[in-house]
Amino acid sequence: MISLEEAQQLILNEITPLPSEKAGLAAASGRVLAEDIYAGRSIPPHNNSAMDGYAVRAAEVAGASDSQPVKLRLVGELTAGAEVDLSIAPGEAIAVMTGAPLPDGANAVVQQEFTQQRGSEVEFYHSPKVGEHIRKAGEDITKGELALRRGSFISPPALGLLAALGRASVMVSRQPQVAILATGNELVEVGQP
Repeated sequence: MISLEEAQQLILNEITPLPSEKAGLAAASGRVLAEDIYAGRSIPPHNNSAMDGYAVRAAEVAGASDSQPVKLRLVGELTAGAEVDLSIAPGEAIAVMTGAPLPDGANAVVQQEFTQQRGSEVEFYHSPKVGEHIRKAGEDITKGELALRRGSFISPPALGLLAALGRASVMVSRQPQVAILATGNELVEVGQP
């Protein structure tokens, strides 16, 4: 007779990795990645707003408070996924939604809770720091970086990352085919003693 450890090692010595196969993202969920995934693009691809609010030049709203609001002219709006085709000049602000690209000239975002829009002007009651509420390009992952390692379990967060990287399919390890054979007379039909 051999020990449990020796029996396990004999079995493991005979196991070979299964070949890989291509799977769409929905079918890849819960599988094991059979390739290293490198980012083909940076995430986020550009500086963007981390809050709904207004993109500004921080120096122009320096000192803004409830008792001393600063007014800027509203010159546009950017939403998530929009192309960056707006810029701000001195004395201007642009409304931005969470995920919207940061317009040229802006270096801070003031949360909408600290503002009041009045027609074509916005009053600011908060003095932001440079970089406040801005997500930098490549902050999550940079182009060329190893995003997921071969052998990783493809969890829901991993699927989200793959989708964000633009991957429609990945190479995964083939799933094993398993069969259970029951033998012996100790098994009886359900409901029998």
